[in-house]
Amino acid sequence: MKPATAILIGLAGIAGLVLAIAWTGNWRLRAVAVAAGPQGACLRVLQKFEFGGEMFNTHVIYSNAAGTHWFYHNHQDSLWRARDTSIVNNGHYVTILRQGKPVIGFDWDRQLHINLRNGNTNQVNPQP
Repeated sequence: MKPATAILIGLAGIAGLVLAIAWTGNWRLRAVAVAAGPQGACLRVLQKFEFGGEMFNTHVIYSNAAGTHWFYHNHQDSLWRARDTSIVNNGHYVTILRQGKPVIGFDWDRQLHINLRNGNTNQVNPQP
């Protein structure tokens, strides 16, 4: 295959990917997982397509009576599909699974976010 042909095929593939994302609406900020916690708390995993080459940015949002807290999860992520995402919530700890593998943990009692991909933790700072 000639280099020019390979480049054209690659560009056509990228254009097809961008069109497919735009067609399905996956470029918008969307919730890919939502878990309800005690006393009205809520944990959401949000994802948005970035046209700047980072593909998808994935964030975790925790809301409670004291306010809303944002945690970084992953940039340059791939698309989270609803059918590949599941939630295990026992009232004290919630685990978000992606394709059957735990990727996000949240301890409702300690208000602690755990990125199970790399082990990083984030404590929710109390609001004054």
